[in-house]
Amino acid sequence: MLCFAASMSVAVSAQVDVTASAGSSTSQSYSTLSAAFGAINAGTHQGIITIGISANTTEPANTSDTLYSSSVLSCNYTSVAIYPTVSGVTISGSPSLGRGVVELFGADNVTINGNLNNGSGSGRDLTFLCTTTNTIVCGVIRLITAPTGTFLSTCNNITVKNCVITGNVTGVAGNNSTVTASSSSAWCNYGIMIGGDSSSTSVAATKIARITGAGQSMSSVAGSAPVDCNADNLLFDNNKINQVGRGISFHGNANNSLASSSVTITNNVIGSDVLLSDFTPPVTNAQYATTVYAKGI
Repeated sequence: MLCFAASMSVAVSAQVDVTASAGSSTSQSYSTLSAAFGAINAGTHQGIITIGISANTTEPANTSDTLYSSSVLSCNYTSVAIYPTVSGVTISGSPSLGRGVVELFGADNVTINGNLNNGSGSGRDLTFLCTTTNTIVCGVIRLITAPTGTFLSTCNNITVKNCVITGNVTGVAGNNSTVTASSSSAWCNYGIMIGGDSSSTSVAATKIARITGAGQSMSSVAGSAPVDCNADNLLFDNNKINQVGRGISFHGNANNSLASSSVTITNNVIGSDVLLSDFTPPVTNAQYATTVYAKGI
C-alpha cells in the first residue's frame, strides 16, 4: 500500500501594512484602515508611523476606530503617513448616518498621499469611496475637532493629496432641481469635511458628532466645530472629488469657532470631468449623472 501525505496552504489577506519606529509592535498588517487606526489608538504602534495600502479594503459601517490625537487614549505618535503600495487601490465604506468612511478626530500631523509609494508625482493611485445609499448624509473624509481642553481641539498639519474621493450622491437623488434645497440630503454629503463635535468632552466613539442636519447655513448643520478649535496648516492638492453635495467644506458655527490658517486648496478636480453643455445649476440632464451638486469649496 502506498500512502501519500497531503498538504494545504491558506493565504491570509493583509491589505493594510503598518510600520512604526516605536511601540510594542513596529510591523503588523490589518484587513482595514480602521483596524490599523485602532491599533494606533491602543498604543501598539508609536512614533513615526507609515501605513501602506496594498489591496482594496472595506471599512466597517460605523467607522468605530477613528484616528485620535496623540496623547489621547494610548496614542503616542509623531506623524502618520498613509499611501498606496500598489496602483489603483480603493478604501471603501458604507458609513452609518452622519459618519465618514475615514475619520481623523483631533489627529495632527497626518499625510494621506495617493501617489504610489508616497511618491512626489501627481498620479492618483488611491481612491476613497462611499458606497452607502444616496439618501444617507455622510462624508468621505472627515476631520473632527472637540472642545478645547480635551486634546482633540486641533486638526493641524493635515495633507490630503493625489487621491480620488468619490461620494454617494448620484442619479435622481442628486441630479435634480431640488438639490440646492435645505431639505436635500445631497446638500450635506461631503468629499472632505472639516468640522467638529460640539457636544462631546469624551473620546468615546459613540460621542463623535454625526452630520445630521441639512441647510444652507453652516451653523445649522450638526457636526460644526466648537469654540476655540484650530485646523491649521492644511493642504488639499491634486485630488479628484466627485458625487457629493459639497466638495471641500469647513464647518464653524455662528461664533466663528473654527480658526484656520495656512490653508492651501490647489489643483483639485472638483465635480464631473465631463464637458457640460448646460452650465446653469442644478444640472438636470441625465447625461451628467455624477458631479458636485451644491458647492465646490
